[in-house]
Amino acid sequence: MSQQNKDAPLPGGLELSPAQLRDGRTHTRLGALARLKERPPRVGRVEWMKQVARETGIGFSTLSRWAREERQGKAAGARAPLRVAVSSRAGAVGVALRSSSFTPDAIEYGISLLMRNPRLGIRDSYLELSNKAAREGWEIGSEASWYRVVRQVPPAVRSVATGGRRALEALVTPPVQRDFSAYHAHEMLVGDQHIFDYIVLDDDGNPVRPNIFAWGDFRSRYFSGLWPVLGPYDKWSVGFALREACRWGIPKNLYNDNGRPERSHYMASLRQQLSGYTAFRRWGKDDVGQHFARPRNAQAKLIESWFFHAVERPLMQKDIPGYARRDGDEKTNDMIQELLRDATRKKKLWHFRDFFEVFLGVLDRWHRHRMSEAGIVPREEFLAGIAEAPLVKLTDRTLDFLIFPSESRLVRDSSVRLKLPGWGVCTWYAPELSALCARGRRQRVEVKYNPYDPASAYVLDKESSELICIAERWEKIDPKDGTALGRKIRRQRQLIGWWMEIAADLSSRAGAKPVKLSPYTAAAQAAATQKRLKEDVAIDRAALQARLIELAQTAREA
Repeated sequence: MSQQNKDAPLPGGLELSPAQLRDGRTHTRLGALARLKERPPRVGRVEWMKQVARETGIGFSTLSRWAREERQGKAAGARAPLRVAVSSRAGAVGVALRSSSFTPDAIEYGISLLMRNPRLGIRDSYLELSNKAAREGWEIGSEASWYRVVRQVPPAVRSVATGGRRALEALVTPPVQRDFSAYHAHEMLVGDQHIFDYIVLDDDGNPVRPNIFAWGDFRSRYFSGLWPVLGPYDKWSVGFALREACRWGIPKNLYNDNGRPERSHYMASLRQQLSGYTAFRRWGKDDVGQHFARPRNAQAKLIESWFFHAVERPLMQKDIPGYARRDGDEKTNDMIQELLRDATRKKKLWHFRDFFEVFLGVLDRWHRHRMSEAGIVPREEFLAGIAEAPLVKLTDRTLDFLIFPSESRLVRDSSVRLKLPGWGVCTWYAPELSALCARGRRQRVEVKYNPYDPASAYVLDKESSELICIAERWEKIDPKDGTALGRKIRRQRQLIGWWMEIAADLSSRAGAKPVKLSPYTAAAQAAATQKRLKEDVAIDRAALQARLIELAQTAREA
């Protein structure tokens, strides 16, 4: 096509410049106008325009204006294309901000202001920009024009200003897809806390929000270790859930949040013991590794999506009273809170045991269903993998004992003391510990206890890890309770009596008589020792002289 034909006037007297022909908005406009001209004979003009508006997604008022301007001889908008005022490009991505009313200096200052002050609103940034432009002599447009300029900034750039690099990664980077079938069963366990969306009642009738800590197998999506708690989770729930998972075999690696319970000394000690070492002595690297998720990177922990599909969605279909999840919509949230108050008032809330029974039933259905994407049944895949995987297994009795926290403590007054969360200072007493009492440098022992029931504690030798005794709780008593006081005093006298009996037995076996020592006993012993040494020296000198005389006589005779 020649240049003359390209710039020729359109039919009907409409003319377009080359710049307008290259503009995509002009093509959209011409297409809509052509569609308007295809109106059937028996369809009204307004009716047809509404139908075209629905088909093209263009507003009815916009189509009316375009039709009116066409009748006036305008085939494109009268406004010229906006010039690029500010642009930036890096690699394959770029930003171009267009404006005809703001100078480039004004746009650069305003955008920089918003980037450096994420909490600053667009209106406030325009006011600050107006003050700066008045001082610098910049040309700026209206507030509405500034809103249009800011809307041209891509969300990726705005996310860097509001949330930094992590927010940008969550918005634009595609997740790394991993094939978890490459893992063996229990080679990698992922753990996380889950807060249920319901309020239940505890044994005292108080409303609480139940939680669980769960460990799931990456390969099979099977939840191999669970531990329920009423209230916030802690390090004990993390460890006890791991104990349930370890009944299938000792895992190779753990993957969990970067929280305080997961990073606690208790978890480090537990991994050390599962690796075959004692709580306080290690000779090599732990066999059970632990990896921590990056903060605000929930998509990397697949167990969170497992929770939704395996637990929350099925529970929502059960119509369980006490639903308490906060909704973003204000009206919906008010309705949820009203239903919760009504259930509490009418005593319809479930007991936590009934709730956990329903939860276990829902979880069992998840373990037995076939996953559409992976094409596996979690329970079958897990059991088959456990049978083939080379896992080390400990007896249930060993696991139950090993899971208890271990602390190093000094023996004092035939007892050991620990401060436990929720229990305060706990003291455990055993007569066997009295043999370890000493003045000055006391002996340290290893103390294992149940954090949920500290009625007794296991005391072990710190070097050999052999059991010394099982100590019982030595609790405080009511000073007005004479019966309890009498029992305590009898226990004290019993211990003293045993040691007195041993001392009397040892002192009477050889029939030795008591010896009364004098302050001069040591001096007398030292004097006798020195006198004996001098006599030995005199004897040696006399013998030496006799030997010399004998040798001299022998020499003369020769």
